Amino acid sequence: MYTNPILNVDSYKTSHFLQYPPGAEIVSSYIESRGGRYADSVFFGLPKTLHSVWEASCFKTLTATLCSLL
Repeated sequence: MYTNPILNVDSYKTSHFLQYPPGAEIVSSYIESRGGRYADSVFFGLPKTLHSVWEASCFKTLTATLCSLL
């Protein structure tokens, strides 16, 4: 049986862009396996992402502030 990959989607997702507030410039997304042909997901890039967030000056300031309260 042939399944058209265009039609094999969660159709509600095609309207997500209509739900963004006016002027939205950044959107975060992810992909997750729901079983079936691919039972597992592999996530690449988390260490790099976490490092980038940790190195941001606002997080260093927040961390220093929180540590001083301990």
